[in-house]
Amino acid sequence: SLSIGTPPPSVARLAAGALLLCYVLLCLTGLSTQSATFDEPRYLNAGYSSLRTGGFRIRCDFPPLIPMLSAAAVALYEAGTGPLGISIDRRFRESADEALAAPLLDRAGPRSAAVLFSARLPILAIGAFLGLQIYRFASLLFGPAGALLSLLLFCLDPNLIAHGRIVSCDLPL
Repeated sequence: SLSIGTPPPSVARLAAGALLLCYVLLCLTGLSTQSATFDEPRYLNAGYSSLRTGGFRIRCDFPPLIPMLSAAAVALYEAGTGPLGISIDRRFRESADEALAAPLLDRAGPRSAAVLFSARLPILAIGAFLGLQIYRFASLLFGPAGALLSLLLFCLDPNLIAHGRIVSCDLPL
C-alpha cells in the first residue's frame, strides 16, 4: 500500500520558505508594473498626512496604521532621494477636506512609479508575514503536511496575490 508520510520538520520548513518566496515573487511581478488603482492615492494621501501632521484630519474610513506604514516607506524613500516637494500648510492642517491633501503621486512627478513601489512594499511584507503565521498555526493544528497545504492555498490564491501588491487595507484586515 502506498502511503504519504509527514515530511520531516526541516524539509517542511524548507518547502514553506520556498512557497513564501513564490508568493513574494508572484506579488513582485505586478508590484512594479501595475499602475495605481483608483483608491491607492487615497490611502497613501491619508497615511502621508497623518504621518507628517500627527493628526487624522483626512477622511479615513479605514484604520490609519496600514496607510501610515506605506507612507513611512515613502518617507524613507524621500529621505534617500530628496524631498518630493509636498508642503503641508496651515490651511491643510486645519481642514478635514480630502481635496486639500497633497496629491502625493501627482506631486512626485517622474518619481511616482518609485514612490508607489516603495509604498507597496510594506503591504507585501504584511502578506508574507500572514503566510508565515498561517503556516505556523496550521502546523499546530494539522502537522507539517496540513501546514504546507494551507500555505500552498494561501500562496496561490489570486485574491491574496492581487491585494498583496497594492496600497490598501484589504489584505492586512
